[in-house]
Amino acid sequence: MWSNNCTSVIGHPVISHVDIDFLAHTDAAPLKPIPFLEIFFKIFFYFLAFLVDIIGNSIVIFIIYANKRMRTSANILIVNLAISDILVGCCCMWVHLGNQITQNWPFGAFLCKFETFVQGTFFLSLFLNFHMFSIRCLQLLTWGETINYLL
Repeated sequence: MWSNNCTSVIGHPVISHVDIDFLAHTDAAPLKPIPFLEIFFKIFFYFLAFLVDIIGNSIVIFIIYANKRMRTSANILIVNLAISDILVGCCCMWVHLGNQITQNWPFGAFLCKFETFVQGTFFLSLFLNFHMFSIRCLQLLTWGETINYLL
């Protein structure tokens, strides 16, 4: 699938394998294995954060969806933020975990490029949703009006 001349940035080749002879001539210390206890705690806390992310944001979405009077423009922005946060949890957290418990990138060249795009897109979505919500709150505090232009 990937050729030997694959590049991540024009003119800079992607290293697809580790040359042991090259590493023997460097001054860097050899990589130490990651202790089992550290790997266990990282997996446990990433899984816990993932569950809190999914359950907490799902509850927020359900509450706003279930109560018709809570469907205001500000709450729609909160639902948007919750959906973006769920997508970040589903698409980004497992990649960080895999990178934390191994010493090299374990997912291959395609996911290296694709996951960078996905993470950038989802974090931009979170950023823009947060700023839309902040502008809406500032508008309410400044003028004291409830403008439901999103509904």
